[in-house]
Amino acid sequence: MENISKSALAVNFHLFEDMKGVEAASLAMTKELARSTQMKSYEVARDYMEKVQEKYEDFGAWDTEADWVIEELLSVYFGREI
Repeated sequence: MENISKSALAVNFHLFEDMKGVEAASLAMTKELARSTQMKSYEVARDYMEKVQEKYEDFGAWDTEADWVIEELLSVYFGREI
């Protein structure tokens, strides 16, 4: 995850696959997730990602599945219990 912003890794946020623009939304969320790992704490990163989820809520970013993915990845990155 340290080099997530430099990799071609795309995180599966389980967004609404049939919506126009979902690929761009997923890529943008992946980039924002990478940016959030550079923040000073889990709490700050999670707050940041909540704003990102809000921005892409039409694509399903506020749904439980996307929330779990973000929670799990940030918890692992910041060394928190899942």
